[in-house]
Amino acid sequence: DLFRAWLRVENEKFKLGGGRQRILFGSGALFRPLGFFDNRNIAGIVPLAKGVDGVLSSWYFEDTTFVEGWAVPAKKDDRVIVGFRGERLISGLETGFAFQYHPVSELNDMPNFNLDLTQVGYHIKGEYGAGFWNESRLDVQQNGSGKPVRFDTVVGTDYTFAVGSGLHVLFEYFVSAREQQFTVVDRFNQRTIQQLGFSMDQPVGIAVVWRFFSFYD
Repeated sequence: DLFRAWLRVENEKFKLGGGRQRILFGSGALFRPLGFFDNRNIAGIVPLAKGVDGVLSSWYFEDTTFVEGWAVPAKKDDRVIVGFRGERLISGLETGFAFQYHPVSELNDMPNFNLDLTQVGYHIKGEYGAGFWNESRLDVQQNGSGKPVRFDTVVGTDYTFAVGSGLHVLFEYFVSAREQQFTVVDRFNQRTIQQLGFSMDQPVGIAVVWRFFSFYD
């Protein structure tokens, strides 16, 4: 199997790529509500997303303002996952908005693969001495009774201390809450899930980084 493999054409304003590629964005570091195609193991040594087979296009109006759209075959009947997002710098804050329609798919290694969802979300990220961010997503289940909803959000902050080559410390708080009719996606059947994430990392030389992380549910 291939980790990633794609073909891309681009100029200063436009990019178009097809193949197995990374479609992963947002401000979250450990938890990513906008990780529609996030199959990372966030507790792994190298937490990288494998990528997803699809088409991704990007149009840049300025260096900090652009829109993107994607289409990913659901591998179930003729269904296609489609979405778009926009991002720009507003008052020094990186701000983005995303929308996606996600039919039931057979992408078994992706989150929510067995749900029919309309998904909308946003992210904000800035820095005033310390970095801070908020990323959120609302899911409306189309194949549920009464179209129940689920809301995921994460808030985080980080700071790099002047220790050695830089000691980076990061905290994130994640909450997921769903209505009772929303399909259960965790084995504990909890309607509200809260998680705290903490990580530290520091470069050692040019090619080595040590990392410590912990999670509390």
